[in-house]
Amino acid sequence: MVLALVLFFLGWRLYRRQVPSGSPLTRVAQVFVAACRKRRLTVSQDGHGECWDGEGMGVQPSGRTLTHTNQFKFLDKLTFIDDLDASNTTINNWRLCSVNQVEEAKTLLRLIPI
Repeated sequence: MVLALVLFFLGWRLYRRQVPSGSPLTRVAQVFVAACRKRRLTVSQDGHGECWDGEGMGVQPSGRTLTHTNQFKFLDKLTFIDDLDASNTTINNWRLCSVNQVEEAKTLLRLIPI
């Protein structure tokens, strides 16, 4: 145990440290507020439309992304850009969520039974 602790402290400077950027609870709260705001939004039959991925229209976000899951499909419509979102010049994070943000909330929902 002491050897492991010594090795840990010897490699301390090699570890990658990231500064926290906002509260993760705020990101999850934004998903559920957006779900309430877009509860009456209808999605096309094929389920495809113009999605917001977090950086720009049709541009893959840089960094770590989560893969899309088919569970909790009612949250998928939060990424679709409707007429109200398209008419605004700025993105309202409490109405339009990125794909990665929705997948994070889905992951937390899957952990509730545990």
